[in-house]
Amino acid sequence: MKKTFYDPVWGTVEMCSRSNSRLIYYDVRIDKLRIVSPQSVLNRLWPLTKEIEQNLLAKRAELKKKVTSQGNAPLKAAFTPTTQIQTLTFQMQFAIDERLHNSFTARIEKQILTVYYAPDVDFDNPDTQRVFKRVLTHFLKIEAKRYLPTRLRKFAAEHQFSVKDVKISSAVQRWGSCNANKVINLSCYLMMLPSELIDLVLLHELCHTVEMNHSDHFYALLRKLAPQHDRLTGELKNISLNIRQWQ
Repeated sequence: MKKTFYDPVWGTVEMCSRSNSRLIYYDVRIDKLRIVSPQSVLNRLWPLTKEIEQNLLAKRAELKKKVTSQGNAPLKAAFTPTTQIQTLTFQMQFAIDERLHNSFTARIEKQILTVYYAPDVDFDNPDTQRVFKRVLTHFLKIEAKRYLPTRLRKFAAEHQFSVKDVKISSAVQRWGSCNANKVINLSCYLMMLPSELIDLVLLHELCHTVEMNHSDHFYALLRKLAPQHDRLTGELKNISLNIRQWQ
């Protein structure tokens, strides 16, 4: 059994049960909490008890301290109350909610993702910015899992490529990758691109199921499938710089 949901404090929360597990395991990350336990007790582990939450928050604070000490630059205030972000399938916007106190809620309806925030929320606070990024990433993953595998397999069928599996991640260093087993990994941030640029990346990774490197044969095949490759690649490089602030 596995269930995943978004929490304003922890970001993505993943709860898993294992039949052979006798212990409860908490995996704390900066933007994610993973709980593994026997199936018989899984549903009783959320919400967290006050004692457990304090212990886990202390662990996360130590993790953040370690990351900061390694020289990570502080986040700039990319999200503001007037920010609007258009993705392939929804628009993200912000709205104040007088009923909230130093917290957030998010809801997507009719292709509009609205993040409601309390009047006392500090948008310049790096932790606040991280929360907003986690919210955006959470919904991008949902939409990416719904859209990207179907789109990629459509191209695979049309051009007779063989794909073993398609996985969605929140990778920020690359749009996609393909391994020797023909498993294709795609970044959920692809959903922030125009459709023709998404298609270019999908075709690029499909070509890697035949040619693993960037040889002349690889680019000959890719240009055959995407005649506008050179122009689109230039656009992809330019738009990547704009998207970086939201990752």
